[in-house]
Amino acid sequence: MVGCSGATSQSRFGSRAWAFLAAVLTACAGPKGTGPVAGDDSAATGDTASDGFVPFAVPLAGCSWHHTAAAVVGDAVQQVAIDSGSTTLAVSAVGCTTCEDAGVLALYDPTHGTDEGESAAGMYASGSGWSGEVYGDTVALSGIAPAALHFAAVSRSDMFGPSSCDADPIGSPSAVDGIIGLAPDVWLVPGTDSYVSTLAADGTIPDAFALRLCHVGGTLWLGGYDGAETTGGMTYAPIASGGLFDGAYQVSVYGFELLAEDGTSVAVAASQTGSALPALLDSGGPSLIVPDSAYVPLIAAISGDPAFAEIGDATWWAYGTPTVLSIPPTEFDTKLPRFIVHLAGGEGMTLSMPASESYLSAYANADGTYTYSPNLYSDALFHLEDYADVIDLGNLPMYSYVVYTDRANQQIGFAPAIPCP
Repeated sequence: MVGCSGATSQSRFGSRAWAFLAAVLTACAGPKGTGPVAGDDSAATGDTASDGFVPFAVPLAGCSWHHTAAAVVGDAVQQVAIDSGSTTLAVSAVGCTTCEDAGVLALYDPTHGTDEGESAAGMYASGSGWSGEVYGDTVALSGIAPAALHFAAVSRSDMFGPSSCDADPIGSPSAVDGIIGLAPDVWLVPGTDSYVSTLAADGTIPDAFALRLCHVGGTLWLGGYDGAETTGGMTYAPIASGGLFDGAYQVSVYGFELLAEDGTSVAVAASQTGSALPALLDSGGPSLIVPDSAYVPLIAAISGDPAFAEIGDATWWAYGTPTVLSIPPTEFDTKLPRFIVHLAGGEGMTLSMPASESYLSAYANADGTYTYSPNLYSDALFHLEDYADVIDLGNLPMYSYVVYTDRANQQIGFAPAIPCP
């Protein structure tokens, strides 16, 4: 927790809409699920929180930094960003002029709820945030009965408003009216409640959730996951502790690998000592951050691949100048090396991601071209001198895998996901 003038506040290192990277780099409602339930997969290892329970499937809209779900807060229907890197629900409220000025149209009516007489504020690592008052009212995501919850009715914010996935008219702006956190209770703003913990405590769901993201949209499952959305078994890693993101959802990583189409590979240790490091999983953003000792050889290997010459050279990463090409990301994914993350906790336990869902960011333009930007960063860029070797995987594994967070058993599962529609 960090202090904000006149309010309690939440400091969240995960789920950053790293808007400031542009300057630093000088650049730019559904029903219950009906498929198999968690624990049914014979390839799974370890117990799960949700054996025998059919999870609630919540459809998502939006993309990139802002995958959103429809939430009924009091009597207002709002689109809230799904964020596994924070815990408190905060929504734009009537009277928030900065919200309205930013284009927010759906506002919570505080007269519908109870003012708890306590101020609150949330500050995120991007430097953006919100402030307001703690209110009590009912909250419901798609298909789930309303739950009584304490949350922040926001009166001032610089982080809500319409957000586009691609250039218009390809990607019409999606509403972002608030944010709902899925992280552990330790990250709660004082006076507020965790939505997931509240549902688990009253027996509505087992204490678990899962995410699968697409370039646009995706699915949040509460209480489990849908095995019909996977193509393989669920493999589990224990939730790791320590490091900059201690208390968040982390897994231990001991190395990275770039695997080329011809089978050649470049392997890099996560740390200079060769020991495993905790790595953050955060649904709120796609940036990939690795220790500088790993970043340097990874960038050299990617830049040295012949297919990468169409995008740039080794200097492209340092200056972050976007490259506009007619080549779609799917084509680069067949040419450029896959990014492999080696997890501690089991021999051969890896996460494999294509270039455009790991170290490259691709944005579709209205003229049929694509803008490519770096998506792999060194922890040294963020001046984290007080912390040794930071790894942030962001939401990137959630594009290739159904990522199942089993809070009850303190483990995170990964199962290869079926292709997005």
